[in-house]
Order: sequence, then structure tokens, then C-alpha cells
Amino acid sequence: MKRVGIAADHAGFELKEFLAGKIRAAGHELVDFGDRQPPPDDDYPDFVVPLARAVAAGEFERGIAICGSGVGASVAANKVAGVRACLIHETFSARQGVEDDDLNLICLGGLVIGHATAWELVETFLAAQFSSAERHRRRLGKVSKLETTDEFQAVKTNPPDDHADGQGLLGTAPNPLAEATIASEALAAVSATGRYPASPKLHPLTVMPHCDGVAIPLEDARITWQR
Repeated sequence: MKRVGIAADHAGFELKEFLAGKIRAAGHELVDFGDRQPPPDDDYPDFVVPLARAVAAGEFERGIAICGSGVGASVAANKVAGVRACLIHETFSARQGVEDDDLNLICLGGLVIGHATAWELVETFLAAQFSSAERHRRRLGKVSKLETTDEFQAVKTNPPDDHADGQGLLGTAPNPLAEATIASEALAAVSATGRYPASPKLHPLTVMPHCDGVAIPLEDARITWQR
């Protein structure tokens, strides 16, 4: 059984009351951070942020935050260092978010999902356990550094690359014009032949439209610098 905190604004009040009863009936210890009545002019940060701070401080193992869509609750909760919150409306992420990403606060939309679905999500969220796999701990460590440093040095923004002359996506000095030229040449070849060219100049991370043998207009090109 877990110590759980729950919070909601007026739009999530009804769902919060329903979930509170179900959580207590399941044997969990629950603390209600409010709102304890549904005035239409309350503000979700006034309830979600205290909950998020308590979760981050380790006072609660899990938190549940509810607003109309769940979006505002998620935005507010994630402003608190140590909180890993996500808006979730399906059970796969409710489980995997904990197992892989050590999710400690779930956000729900009180005007979006029904009571039965919400309870299924909360049950899944509370039952899941972090896997502690090395790769997940490594990734979470990198995320945690974002909360304490202005610039995230642990992520390699300029890894070694064969295109360090300015034509590589991840070279030390990416050249947007050079990349756009390469992509344009490739798209021109697609338009002419219906196939991607086997060009050594085309970096594997350059994002190209999927053509399936159909000529793609040049103006449909989309260039991205990192994946």
C-alpha cells in the first residue's frame, strides 16, 4: 500500500472525489490537497503545486493531479524539481511511465475521461514499480541535471561525426544551408526517379518524406537537425 496525494481544481473536483473514495477503499493512505469545494474561479496551481512539492520531498510515493484536460496540472507539476508528471489517458503509459521513467505523479482530465477509466489508470499507476534498469537510471540522471544547471553538459550535443565540415547534422558547426542543399538534391532525385538516391552526402539523420515510389514535390521537404 502506498501514501498517495491527490489534488484538483473545480473542473477535476468530481473525479477527485470519486477517486479518493476508491483509493481509500483499496487500502492506500490518501491526503487530499484540495480543492475541497468546486468554486468555478479557483486556480489549479494553488492545489497542484503543493501536491507536487510534497511528492518531490518524498512525503508521498505517488501523486494524482486533476484539472479539466489534465494539461494545466501537468504543466504546473513539472515546474517542481524532482517531479516526473505526465498527462496519461491510457493504461500502457500509466504502467510503462513508472517502470521506465519513474513517474511519480499522474495527471488526468476530469472533463475528458470517465470515472471507470480514471480508476483503471490510477490502479495501474499505483501498482507499477520502477524497473531500476541501468539505462533508465542513466536517462533519468540526465533529466535530473536539467533541474540544476542552465546548460545540460551531460548530453553530447556535438558527438564525433563524419560530416564535421559543416555538412553533417551533428557536426561541430551544422550548416543549415548545406543541409538544405543536400536534402533538396535528394528530393529532386526522388521527383525524377521515385526513389531515394544512394548518396554518401545524405546524412542518415536527415529527415526525408517517405515516398513509397511516389514523386514528392520539393516544397514538401522538412529538415531537422537532431533526432
